[in-house]
Amino acid sequence: MLNKLKVLSLSVFMSVIAGWTAPIPLVDHSYRSFDNDKHYLLITPPVSDLWNVHNITLQLSNRSYLSDDTSMIPNRWLIHFADSINFHDLNFNFRIRLDYPEDRVNDAAWHSDDPRNNPGFVYDTDRMAACYTPNDRFKFGFGKDRHNWGPLELGGLLLSDYNEGFVAFYQQYRLGPFVLRGLATQLNSEKIDGSAAQRYFSAARFEWNKSTYGFAVGQSMLYWGVGRSFELPYLLPFYIYHYGQMSEKRGYGNKGQNSKGSIDGYYKIYKLPVEIYGELLVDDFQGHSDSVSQSNQNTIAWMAGLRLKDAGPWYGFVEGGKLSTYTYNHKDLPKRYIINENFIGSPLGPDQEILWGKIGRNFYKNQAAADLNFWNRRSGERNIEYVIPSLLNTRNDKQPYGIVEDELSFWGAVLLRRYNAELELNGGTTMYKNRYNQKSDWKSYPFFGFYVSSGISVRAKSE
Repeated sequence: MLNKLKVLSLSVFMSVIAGWTAPIPLVDHSYRSFDNDKHYLLITPPVSDLWNVHNITLQLSNRSYLSDDTSMIPNRWLIHFADSINFHDLNFNFRIRLDYPEDRVNDAAWHSDDPRNNPGFVYDTDRMAACYTPNDRFKFGFGKDRHNWGPLELGGLLLSDYNEGFVAFYQQYRLGPFVLRGLATQLNSEKIDGSAAQRYFSAARFEWNKSTYGFAVGQSMLYWGVGRSFELPYLLPFYIYHYGQMSEKRGYGNKGQNSKGSIDGYYKIYKLPVEIYGELLVDDFQGHSDSVSQSNQNTIAWMAGLRLKDAGPWYGFVEGGKLSTYTYNHKDLPKRYIINENFIGSPLGPDQEILWGKIGRNFYKNQAAADLNFWNRRSGERNIEYVIPSLLNTRNDKQPYGIVEDELSFWGAVLLRRYNAELELNGGTTMYKNRYNQKSDWKSYPFFGFYVSSGISVRAKSE
């Protein structure tokens, strides 16, 4: 009876209180926090196999803020409902996301072709995937899910979970400490000269992870063509995709394919509570000397950072990097690194420089915390048809290309975690220069807000 009253009180509490929107949409990882265990757990007696295999979770969160004028969403609440079904070697994961912002959420997870189509209320099957795991060496699956590869706080450059998710085939192979992952999916088609060009995407990652260090090598291939379909080599994660592009003899080559490669890793500094990490993304370095292969579209992106690890009550990180103009863009529309006009990799997109981080401390056995945050982003305005003499110095490029927008934010937060709920109070200021690429001086926008979240999980007691 007491358990039922606690669950009821949490539901009532969540239904009457408002919440807080982060000062920057990118830090609203509601779908990431959903995967943790910070929920009230309701254990039921075993009834039957049909019930015992379920793990049902319901999470509610609400974000709101008061500000003069920023790009933040004024008010937003979400409901997540999920069910994880585990039966012997078979697993099925289902998750829906109900999102009611005052306006369509402006992050990489959502997209609207026309503002007039904005329904105000967003429903999304965020996850619906089944997998078969015969042993700890093999895993095969199919369905929609989000994937984030790499150690970055902002999300991987090659593959980030800020994208809307893939309906794809998944593979995983484990050999000792090594893991090989792969996925393959069909993207949205594009109209080329009146015909629909089919687009396909494959990615693979070979990794070795230890408690104090790890590294990984990744690759991806985006290929397209009118009437083209899945191709066997790119369904295999152990195939070298760039070799496939270089050796293509059927008329596609650089015209119909675009490969990328990445390297990422982390290392815990000896006797210090600090971990260094980073990722390098290489866009299609070629061995040919023709003008197409050696064009300015062959470029790199990188991000690196430091984070506190095993630092007792202290937590935090600092992270920065650069994504050049052609990191995800391409002159050929079908080869742009996007799905439904959202970037597959970092949500920042091309032509960006970023430095951000936080430092904080937990109190009272992690029931309270306080932190300071900052965010500094430079965004350029490059037309993808523009021929760039220098990819590594866009800020000081002598040739005109538009106005550079700068965004700078500082804010502090206090968090309370009690009774299976989390409340965060937040205040700070966001400053813009040349906002929306309109020439102007710095202007600040103070804000205050709060965020609240809670949830319940229901599962059967293990026999």
